[in-house]
Amino acid sequence: AGAYHILSQLFLFGLFEKYMYDEPTEAERELSRQVQRDWTAFAKGEPLDNWKPYANGRDPVLHLDTPSALRTDGDPPQCDFWDAVESNTR
Repeated sequence: AGAYHILSQLFLFGLFEKYMYDEPTEAERELSRQVQRDWTAFAKGEPLDNWKPYANGRDPVLHLDTPSALRTDGDPPQCDFWDAVESNTR
């Protein structure tokens, strides 16, 4: 179970009716608007309030929800993998 890859498209483009999906709740529509605002700001190079640059060892994960929140209780083994990749590319 879990989220499938194309699921992000529903929220990024607000295309709920294009895919087999129940009628979105108001919270899902708000999340879609939030994702669209964040992606647009990112594309323009504007800072995002709820996302900070990655810092090795902090393992921040952005949990998309209403409201979204930056958390550090993600999955450390997977974060440790990317820490090793970063260390090996220097």
